[in-house]
Amino acid sequence: GLTEGIRKFAKMKPLPAASETDLFFCWDANRVDIGGKKLLIMTNSSNRLCAITRMAGFEWKKIAELAPQLMANAMATAGISDKEYHAYMQAAGDIVLTKTHGSKPLGGLAEIQNTLWPEDIDMTNKTQLFKMARYNTLMIGHCATRKDYGYPYEWFPDDLRTRRIVS
Repeated sequence: GLTEGIRKFAKMKPLPAASETDLFFCWDANRVDIGGKKLLIMTNSSNRLCAITRMAGFEWKKIAELAPQLMANAMATAGISDKEYHAYMQAAGDIVLTKTHGSKPLGGLAEIQNTLWPEDIDMTNKTQLFKMARYNTLMIGHCATRKDYGYPYEWFPDDLRTRRIVS
């Protein structure tokens, strides 16, 4: 799901409400301006696994095209193989842009964007792999589907196995 800020910035028509009932197949995204650098932050709505990339102005309308690679990059930080990524994408179905999935999933986005500083942004790489790895493996927190604290790099593979997408 896209925040209203992304929708307006990309000059998209109003988006439908999110209808997917399993948050594991949903990713929420926000546009963040950190010291003049425009970033797209995506988090899995179920377990807070995140993807972070710098964005150029023309790319904001192409989020649906960019999302699969960003999700693959995020999943790689959780040890997900290409085979598991493809099984997840097949189970998830087509990418559909909607409104965000509510306050709990958006809390993961807020946690990440509140800890980013301009000097944290790697200007030599578009995709912020180091930041993604740090947030997914070292940043303990809450997510929408669990009561206890934990790490996205543990939660995502657990969710993948729980749904029997992979064994």
